Amino acid sequence: MKSAISGNLSPRYESAAICIIIDKCSFLDPRFKANYVADTDLVKSNVLTEMLKQHDQHRGESDDADDHRLTINPQQDSQESLEPPLPKKAKGLTAILNKLPRSNVSNQGTVPLRARAEKEMDNYLAQPCIETDSNPLLWWKNNCVYFPLLAVMAKKYLCIPATSVPSERVFNKGGIIVNAFRSRLKPQHVNSLVFLSKNME
Repeated sequence: MKSAISGNLSPRYESAAICIIIDKCSFLDPRFKANYVADTDLVKSNVLTEMLKQHDQHRGESDDADDHRLTINPQQDSQESLEPPLPKKAKGLTAILNKLPRSNVSNQGTVPLRARAEKEMDNYLAQPCIETDSNPLLWWKNNCVYFPLLAVMAKKYLCIPATSVPSERVFNKGGIIVNAFRSRLKPQHVNSLVFLSKNME
């Protein structure tokens, strides 16, 4: 029995790409983290690289959306004044404090993205694993504020179905709906019927 199960499962995990995805899913699952990962450093490097790439892509999309919003109605520029409002003159205690020398802490700049991502990953791994019967998606929902970069990765990988059973059930349901007596159903009607059938269960 064991050899039959092993023979059935082994071909499913021969692909290196699939093994990398499985390692990332396990790493991003707060129940397991790096406990079941063969090469922790490799997985950390892959996750870190993808975090940085995804952050850059998201920032690029946001910039494109901002540019699009700015160019929707260019006639507004001619109608509205481009002069910035005059700054308010400081009074009282504010005027006195503004003349005092300030610390250079605010001039140190922001923390680089890579350093922030590495720190976030170290803090994530330092947290104890949650119980195995806990919901990892609920954990990420409650902790996405503390791990914003990793939370985006968790949403991407932890939504992958662990088995092909749900998709196979959808195909079976489609085969039941589209039979010899209903062969003239249009594709959009078939999609709607399958959707309603699976979501009413």
